Amino acid sequence: MKEKDKSLLEIAIELLNGKQKPQKLNAIIREVMELKGVKASAIKELTPQFILDFMQSGYFIYCGDDCWDLKDRQPTSVLDKDGTDFE
Repeated sequence: MKEKDKSLLEIAIELLNGKQKPQKLNAIIREVMELKGVKASAIKELTPQFILDFMQSGYFIYCGDDCWDLKDRQPTSVLDKDGTDFE
């Protein structure tokens, strides 16, 4: 399936699958939009909904320091924490 036929979340999952460590959210957004071929003028419009979908999807987990990763790659010690553990 071509990148332009995939959803932004599908692209984000594949992107993080290819990375060896958690990534900063802004870097994920930038790469996903680039891979999807979103025009610069549309990025501002699509970003808030993408962030909402990204955080609610259940595929990703916050690892601290504005970094996110795939939930299934993280140890349970990260999964057991809530947001108050991070500054």
